[in-house]
Amino acid sequence: MAWPTTSKVPVPELPPQAVPQQPVGLPQQPEETPWSRYQPHTAVPLAQASTPSFRPGRSTDFDTRGRRETSMPARFARHIPCHLEDAVREMLPDRRSAHPKCRPDGTVDGLYVDCTFGRGGHTKHILSQLSSSGRLIAFDVDPEAVAVAKELEREDPRFRIAHRPFSELREELSTLGNPPPQIDGLLVDLGVSSPQLDDRHRGFGVTAEDAELDLRMNQQVGIPAWQWLLEATTEELAWVIREYGEDGDPLMADRIAQIVVSHVALRKSSSRGPIKTCRDLGELVKVAKQNYDERGMHPAKLTFQALRMFLNQEMQQMDALLHAACESLVDKGKCVVITFKKKECDAVVKFVREHEEPQLGRGDCSKERFLELYPLMGKDTPFCVSMARNPIKPKLEDIQDNPRTRSAVVHVLEKRRRMLPKISLEDVVPRPVQDRYKRPAFVPTFAGADINGNSKSRAPLRADEWLPSESSPSGRGRREMCSPEARLLPQMCAQDQCRSRPSAHRSPDQHQLRPPFHLHNLSQLKRALHLHSPDQPARLPGCPVGFRPQLVVDRR
Repeated sequence: MAWPTTSKVPVPELPPQAVPQQPVGLPQQPEETPWSRYQPHTAVPLAQASTPSFRPGRSTDFDTRGRRETSMPARFARHIPCHLEDAVREMLPDRRSAHPKCRPDGTVDGLYVDCTFGRGGHTKHILSQLSSSGRLIAFDVDPEAVAVAKELEREDPRFRIAHRPFSELREELSTLGNPPPQIDGLLVDLGVSSPQLDDRHRGFGVTAEDAELDLRMNQQVGIPAWQWLLEATTEELAWVIREYGEDGDPLMADRIAQIVVSHVALRKSSSRGPIKTCRDLGELVKVAKQNYDERGMHPAKLTFQALRMFLNQEMQQMDALLHAACESLVDKGKCVVITFKKKECDAVVKFVREHEEPQLGRGDCSKERFLELYPLMGKDTPFCVSMARNPIKPKLEDIQDNPRTRSAVVHVLEKRRRMLPKISLEDVVPRPVQDRYKRPAFVPTFAGADINGNSKSRAPLRADEWLPSESSPSGRGRREMCSPEARLLPQMCAQDQCRSRPSAHRSPDQHQLRPPFHLHNLSQLKRALHLHSPDQPARLPGCPVGFRPQLVVDRR
């Protein structure tokens, strides 16, 4: 398949690329390794590094904390895509199966889509797996990322970059033909890319002192974050922070919004100007959260995340992409989504639940209840979606190579043809979601009481019976046991005939006593104590004639 061009000249099919050989007669250049540029003995000693001030129960000062300057290899400084091997492997057809798109040489045919080009990490790895007839389309809205993709587009005719949001997948495919072609696999890496985070002038960093508070993926469209804060109300800002940032703490979202909006209004009336830098907003959020974050992050990180997701409409873009992708995929095609936040994971799972086909029949469920459990059965959608496998989480070596992948999760969605027909909606109205859940009217009793619920049946304990005794040397009181028989424990008398023979390696003073008898239960102790009078000593098994057991009271 060739891309449409303005000159109507088809792009020729590329032969398999050969590995360039070293010219004969020239000296072999040593291969550069990640540690080839490493210079030893150049790291700053730990004693010279500044140590951050730490308050117990509070996070550290993220602006002035000490950083060790070391000469690191280039492998740790470059960007490493998250789940590079796992995501691409799950998106492409299985080479071990007899898939018609797989070639004997290990490459695959077909049309594939990378929804987030970034700096081309996943894109280049996909191109290395495609055959000469394979094609790849990438999306991105960042002008800097598009400039890098244009260079790759000139180098490889199999690749094409689209400078538009990935939610416009249908519009981009319609430019390739009528009807639009179907795609064999799709990959989307949500969130912000590492080059955008590392560039302090893009405004994505929390502690960038001189950076403008922008937070836009495409700085040529829309307004920056600092300008939106000038017009936002307290309720609007609180909704944004609660919806996309502090989703688990709505009270904190309201506090942050109140402080930020009040400070914006105060600076607007003065000559200081608006809150325009990332440092200014970060300091206000730190005041609202008292410089504390339970995750160990910068206190303003979730607020910056919420503003970024709102300005770039990330959740709306993802919802539109999932619907367009499943419509454009071929049967049994894979849609791989890499998420970083719980809200993104919940959105992916919600989409699958709404387009999931039941594995069994209706059973005893009514038609209304069946539509409530499986919303797909009430739609005309010709396909269904299911999870192809369990989510893939990063391994320890992945986190060590790239710490930003610690929260990345790979979701693999598979599209299939629908098998069950649609259920007619004649006189069938499913209940609203809020009406399907009801708090139980009867709550079982839960208390620290007896089985009958009467906590007064037990006699109260005396203070001298249960509390520690002050005269105890260890500070722990010892109370007597309840049963008088249990308080009587036998103590062996030191009889000469009960001593064991002296061993060769022990002195006569170190000889141990062998118990003359064993009491297996409490009934034997009762018979030994009460069936014989003190004048007539008890005859216990294994004890010599005339042996009198002595009883002591153990008050432990």
